[in-house]
Amino acid sequence: RQQRAASAWLWRNAAEFGADPNRIHISGHSAGGHLVAMLMATDWPAFGDDLPVDLVKSGIAISGVFELEPLLGVSMNSDLRMDEAEALANSPALLSPATDAPLVVCAGAGELGEFTRQSRDFAADWKAKGAAVEYFELPGADHFTIVDGMASPDDPLTQVILKQMDLG
Repeated sequence: RQQRAASAWLWRNAAEFGADPNRIHISGHSAGGHLVAMLMATDWPAFGDDLPVDLVKSGIAISGVFELEPLLGVSMNSDLRMDEAEALANSPALLSPATDAPLVVCAGAGELGEFTRQSRDFAADWKAKGAAVEYFELPGADHFTIVDGMASPDDPLTQVILKQMDLG
């Protein structure tokens, strides 16, 4: 809800600070990858009747968590206090893409198996639902190192983002 509200605010107010509301591209790592998928599944006109269907122009979900039900049994859920209904409602793997904006899903080849599986399965599922999804694994990277090179314009993830934004 907070990310949707922030994105809607950005779209509505971008021109006030010299930004183009028609060039909103999103990326996120780990829980941020989950948020990217949730934003890509958002029916923006239902969220705000002034919002365009294609508010988000592209996304990249890096080592995301796309199925929340496995988190119900882990210790971190004592802080999250998520129940089964919330886990299911907020699992992008169970949702459908709301736009035809391109989405890249990636994981490190050295990730824990669950991150790789969720990323691969999520990308395949959304592709089957008609989404423009590309999946790849970054060799030599794990959950913590996958974003390390993004400060470099030659980094594979940086290259994907620049390409999505028509800048590379």
